[in-house]
Amino acid sequence: MNGSYKFRLYPIEQQVKILNDTIETCRHLYNDSLGERSQDWDVSFWNQKQLLVLRKQDNKYYKQVHSQVLQDVLLRLDKSYQTFFKKIMKYPKFKRREKYNSFTYPQYGGFRLKDNKLVLSLIGTINIKMHRIPVGTMKRCTIIRDADQWYCCITTDDGVDKPATKPNTNPVGVDVGLLNWITLSNGKQIQNTLNFEAQAKKIKQLQRNLSRKEKGSKNREKARIALAKAWRQVRRNRDDFVHKTSKLLAEEYTMTVFEKLNITVMVKNHNLAKAIMDATWGKLRLYTAYKVERRGGQVIVVNPRGTSQKCSRCGADTEEKLDLSVRMFECRSCGLVLGRDLNAAINILKLGLEQAHAETEPLLVQQRISKFQSRKQEAHVLRRGWFTTSQTTNNITAPKITPVKSLAFPVIGSESRRNPSVREVKLTTVPRTTSNTNAQSQTIHSLLKWSHCFAFVQLANQRDYTRSIIFQLGTEKINLFSSKQT
Repeated sequence: MNGSYKFRLYPIEQQVKILNDTIETCRHLYNDSLGERSQDWDVSFWNQKQLLVLRKQDNKYYKQVHSQVLQDVLLRLDKSYQTFFKKIMKYPKFKRREKYNSFTYPQYGGFRLKDNKLVLSLIGTINIKMHRIPVGTMKRCTIIRDADQWYCCITTDDGVDKPATKPNTNPVGVDVGLLNWITLSNGKQIQNTLNFEAQAKKIKQLQRNLSRKEKGSKNREKARIALAKAWRQVRRNRDDFVHKTSKLLAEEYTMTVFEKLNITVMVKNHNLAKAIMDATWGKLRLYTAYKVERRGGQVIVVNPRGTSQKCSRCGADTEEKLDLSVRMFECRSCGLVLGRDLNAAINILKLGLEQAHAETEPLLVQQRISKFQSRKQEAHVLRRGWFTTSQTTNNITAPKITPVKSLAFPVIGSESRRNPSVREVKLTTVPRTTSNTNAQSQTIHSLLKWSHCFAFVQLANQRDYTRSIIFQLGTEKINLFSSKQT
């Protein structure tokens, strides 16, 4: 299994300048690459990776940064696009100064540990506080800037397989709230002991001081760092409390069931937004998930709709919707009298047990995006005239193709799910031409839409950039080829 170790770095003044320059160079590369992909959607990660050689010839700052660090910047951008296309995150934004605070060495060799010091390629040897020894093979190293402090996160692989999922011998349902932070289905309650009133007053005063300072001055930079330190203290207090609570849940219970709350919508209520953000419900669910799954447990997320309005004993719904001020649940069907939060926690546990048999993957990997699989190659091969063929299917010769990969995706059309006949489309790449590109592309789109079939994309060798198309519609087979351009 993979693990991550975070250590504090103590660079000297000259090394701090080099680290800041490296982050700034990576930020400029990220913004430039994002601008290219925003203007031309046909540009992919692999195209931008090949252009890095030319960029280094024109920009002296790129030569001062390790090549794999620059490649990882492009990987970050490509992952942002993939999460956008998967509808997980919004469209990537340009990073302004102080919003891009890390860079990564993706392979051991660009970094190494020697005599309790961290050696970074093209940067030097940095003092590090090794409070524990990393276990396993070191894979990656991420350098992080946190206000006036520096850290490194080293990812390792210990070679141990992930433990098998344990039987749900001790499951628990978790209902979160503001008055009672956590209510478990067994009756236990955990209160949020954090109080940020003093920190809120301090942050408010620091924000006023920052707004009075002249932009670009040294005093404004000092005020900005002071404000960042105050927010860092609040963040660390939250993380410490959530880590302790999540560890308690992971050690005592084999399966934990949470409700899937839409926190983004909930914070639009400005009367409760501050309290909801201080509660850190999302962070609790995330920290509990990886701790439970590393121990062989299971974390399930259920729909919270109606969990507070339904009786946990007989399943009857309330005649009228209970207001948030009502803290006791009374069932008129069976006479059950129970705390509102405890009743909801029991209902959440029941929903989780019903869903447990269908939960085939851990919670953390359901929306994992691979950095090395381009979204363009996955689903956008049929757009903007990428394929060239004639309007008819006669007198067409097939080029030599070297397939290297196959992908599958459904073509738009509801009949593809109802039609039992075997219909297949195989696609391999062809070069783009300037003649009749739009008409040729429309022809292929109309054939695909008419066939209502599933498509299997067969990519050719990246060196010859050759693409061909084969349509198999039932028992009739139509070959559409384009000869290779010279």
